[in-house]
Amino acid sequence: MPAVALAAVFSALTSCTQDEEPTPTPEAYSVTINIIEPSEGETITSGSTVHLEATFENDNTIHNIGVWMVGEMMNDTLYSYENHVHADQYYEFHEHTMPMVMEAQEYKVIFASWDEDPAERIEKHVHVNIEP
Repeated sequence: MPAVALAAVFSALTSCTQDEEPTPTPEAYSVTINIIEPSEGETITSGSTVHLEATFENDNTIHNIGVWMVGEMMNDTLYSYENHVHADQYYEFHEHTMPMVMEAQEYKVIFASWDEDPAERIEKHVHVNIEP
């Protein structure tokens, strides 16, 4: 019987009271990506200037962003950019690149953002055709 009484006292001392607030669960990282350029299906001539422009928005901090131009058939990367921007609620990405290709191919232009783990990135993309 003393062991049961001891367990009851221990349980009473370690249980939560109504005055205690639970630890809040951290919110999942979210971001809205708005691609301004290039347009879906746009045809680009090799060696010409391509505008890569998008906005990233959320209610807190935008931590990391990445932009890639990757070939759909050959999986070659014509453009790659990653940065820890740590921007407050809004970030605008605007760069220019001059992709050079020997053969026509469709490319995926990916705009992405993530908190800590790049594997959990949020992305949006468009497809462009690059011709020699």
